[in-house]
Amino acid sequence: MTAAPDINPGPERNFCIDEPVFDLSTEQGATPAGGVWAINGVETSTFSPLEQGPGIHEVTYSYTDPNGGCPGEQKLQFTVNSLPQVTAGNPQTLCIDDPSYDLVMSQNGTPSGGRWFINGSPADVVVPSVLGAGLHQLEYQYIDPVTQCASSSSVEFTIVELEDVGAGADMEICLEEGPIDLNAKGDISRGGGEWIGPGVSNGIFDPQVTDIGFFEVYYTITDPVSLCSTSDAINISVYETPQVRAGWDVTLCSVTEGYTFRAHSPKGGTWDGPGILDAAEGIFSPFLSGEGNHVVRYTYTNQFGCSKTDSLTVTVCTDPQGAVEVPNAFTPNGDQLNDTFAPVMTHTTDVYKFQIADRSNQIVFDSEKPEERWDGTYNGMKMQGVFAYRLYVKFTSGLEVSREGEVLVIR
Repeated sequence: MTAAPDINPGPERNFCIDEPVFDLSTEQGATPAGGVWAINGVETSTFSPLEQGPGIHEVTYSYTDPNGGCPGEQKLQFTVNSLPQVTAGNPQTLCIDDPSYDLVMSQNGTPSGGRWFINGSPADVVVPSVLGAGLHQLEYQYIDPVTQCASSSSVEFTIVELEDVGAGADMEICLEEGPIDLNAKGDISRGGGEWIGPGVSNGIFDPQVTDIGFFEVYYTITDPVSLCSTSDAINISVYETPQVRAGWDVTLCSVTEGYTFRAHSPKGGTWDGPGILDAAEGIFSPFLSGEGNHVVRYTYTNQFGCSKTDSLTVTVCTDPQGAVEVPNAFTPNGDQLNDTFAPVMTHTTDVYKFQIADRSNQIVFDSEKPEERWDGTYNGMKMQGVFAYRLYVKFTSGLEVSREGEVLVIR
């Protein structure tokens, strides 16, 4: 009796489902060659992992000796493994000035432990400014450590770069200018942006909120789709508005020549209004203005270009008798000559107010009695130099006189 042939069908195999068709006759290496293959009972010469599908498949190799020998067969198993389910996470949009984006920590590729590729090159971190603006392909590859089957998933990765924005020129404003509409500057590159910074609300900069100083504010435009933004900054300098005083109201009754204002501060401003003969020197002409009440204005501009105006009223009347005379100097040296200082009046008064102040505007003499005179002292201290005075008198006749000027104390 003839014995069955000695058959070796070759090794059992594991396949991934996406592998190409396997030729049993040429690749399996069964001996003796020339036998017949069957997969799950169906005769075939090839094994297609995709067609067979995941799982364990019975593979049979049959061989009959051509010399009249007995037939024989051997069985083995081929295993087809599914591919791992891989996800690359959600598509991403980054701004070109965003910080580095860690794919391993932030992109949530699954299963964990795979590799990342940007435009085909390995990368674990995305640096938007290096990658550049545009649409990029992000791929996540994973190999199952047991089956060694690999799969991948891809998403789009967009880097957005916006057109530069210009906030315009720096600004210099005065504290009392009031709110400034930054959107109305006229030199911003394009509208639709948002202003952010100290003293800014809804595009309005209010120097009263910041007070004086130097402030940096930003103009930002944000893309509504990507939410990427681009900004530019300007510096706003807020300068102090000067404190301006025109002085006291003045009544001129016997002055026919020019009258010079002296109680204004700071010095160096300009005067305007009816009767102003010299705007820089503050000379008022009763002849030029005529009788009546005249409002004149004093304007001072500081080194920052900030201006402020104050006003006073000049009353020009007729006083042929010279109701009030005020000396311009006295000598309180104890020689009984010109030792005290006060206005000289030829009429009876109903109201009398006389004040003297030093250069710091400290009142050193204050009287409501025409008979009181200043002896040149303050709190027991002997004074000297130039002092300012102001005088208001209402005579019983109804005539009112206001004066201001300077007196020199000589010792």
